[in-house]
Amino acid sequence: RALMMGVRKFGRQPLWIQRLRSAQMLDSLMQYKEHPLIRETKRECLEDHWDLQGVEYILSGIQSGSIQVREIFLEKPSPLSLPLRRQTEATMMYDYTPTPMGIHIAAEEALEEAQMIPPSPEQLASVSERRRLPEDEKQLHSLLMIEGDLAAGELAIPIEWLELLAQKERVKYIEPGLWIAAEHADKYAAAFEGADRQARLQIVLR
Repeated sequence: RALMMGVRKFGRQPLWIQRLRSAQMLDSLMQYKEHPLIRETKRECLEDHWDLQGVEYILSGIQSGSIQVREIFLEKPSPLSLPLRRQTEATMMYDYTPTPMGIHIAAEEALEEAQMIPPSPEQLASVSERRRLPEDEKQLHSLLMIEGDLAAGELAIPIEWLELLAQKERVKYIEPGLWIAAEHADKYAAAFEGADRQARLQIVLR
């Protein structure tokens, strides 16, 4: 890719000029999906910048219940997230490259094409099928914390788990026939009783 940017006669080109020229070239080639630059850009994103295997591992663990999710609010970044924040800030400040309009248009067209492909009934059933059920009331509570709510009778689990969690005030039963984690009670009340649009959106997106 560097060779396609051309060679300056006297010395090296400034980095900001190289970034600008590379963005302009990428914009002009967006319609040629099989161009070597486009293929290499896709490969770099999928293999070098995105840890897709790691994402699949985490999401599969959350879905199966082997990985628990807890929401923690801190005033300062944790020691694990602080390097990520600094890396993001450095990228935005020093490696920023303007995204040409052609790339935005190509991304929107790709999303529209994906949305026009209806999923088959088999695919919908596969997505909705749960690979692993909760093994005890603790995992059931974690599931409610992650997914937000469960309809009565939705899972083949002992009713005693829900009753035990209800006695400990860790879950609540609300109309219309939903079990929710007690931590989400205020959000659901705002959504159903107060008609809070933001709260409804957060519930739907879970």
